[in-house]
Amino acid sequence: MDTAAVLAAADRLFAARIERKPVEMLPEYCKPQDETEAYVIQSTVHTRLTEAGMGTLAGYKLGCTNPGAQQMFGSPTPVYGAVFLPNVFEGRAEFGLGDFEKAGAECEIVVRFGADVPADGAPYDRESIGEYVDAVMTGLEVVNNRYGDMPGMGAPMLVADDFAQFAVVFGWPYTDWRSLDLAALTGRMTIDGNEVGTGTGAAAVDRHGPDRGHRRLRDPGRGHRGLPLATSPKNEARSPQDASTRR
Repeated sequence: MDTAAVLAAADRLFAARIERKPVEMLPEYCKPQDETEAYVIQSTVHTRLTEAGMGTLAGYKLGCTNPGAQQMFGSPTPVYGAVFLPNVFEGRAEFGLGDFEKAGAECEIVVRFGADVPADGAPYDRESIGEYVDAVMTGLEVVNNRYGDMPGMGAPMLVADDFAQFAVVFGWPYTDWRSLDLAALTGRMTIDGNEVGTGTGAAAVDRHGPDRGHRRLRDPGRGHRGLPLATSPKNEARSPQDASTRR
């Protein structure tokens, strides 16, 4: 994909985000064909959003961390999208339905880095990346389906637009996280006191092996940009929990 095509794709996705309009399939000449092209477009969109006053990056979210989601969206590996600092909330958050095309919320396991993770240390596995983690939290990813038929868009298109990311809400940090069996943790979602979904950490965490989300760290694969992960008061890396609500 040449520079002109990247800029054309970024222009369309940026405009849809700013104007809060649905995202349409990009024309063939600027449509990403794989994750490598998608991440180049994604990075360009991020620059445009920051320049437009949407804030700076707080970190990245992971998607497609389980085989079911990967099959649904046609991605052989987990994918990532940006989380912008103004869209990070602690404890609670309120949103207006008018801000969404189609709103959703997904249960999460959140991990927080307590030290910078250098890019030249890759590939990381569960043990080596764990040295940088200082807390685990519950959390919600608030998503906005801007696409209508998300699986029909395909993974490269969704990656280019941060995979429906809208906001994240973090719970209280738990620093003794190594004492937890993350795979056995149960998450429940309720609306007006009624349970609407439940799942376990096993959807994202392998009890006897590397966490599924760490495949991106172990095997950079397509689209890897070799970026370090730097800490800040709100710079988190997250791992999805509930398979019934995750992509």
